[in-house]
Amino acid sequence: MSSLTAIGSAAIAGSQTPTSKASLRADLARYEKERSACVNCASAETIDGKRNIQTLDTRINALKAQLTTVPRAAPSASVDESRSATAPVATGRIDVFA
Repeated sequence: MSSLTAIGSAAIAGSQTPTSKASLRADLARYEKERSACVNCASAETIDGKRNIQTLDTRINALKAQLTTVPRAAPSASVDESRSATAPVATGRIDVFA
């Protein structure tokens, strides 16, 4: 599977392990280097050159977005909810949900 296909997949987006982040950073560095080469080459002003640069920009932006996205934890009961279910109500408190 190519890295471009894997970028948008749920498996990569859902698991932000240090290994996958390192892989994303490596891909980002590679695409930025390739983009720099494309921008500075003689064919940068041609239709194909502009298309290649745009494709690389899209890939770079997608990788940057993935690197800045914070993975969400699995939904679970909050600390207050678990306390209210197990601990007796303290005196002096008013139950606003009653």
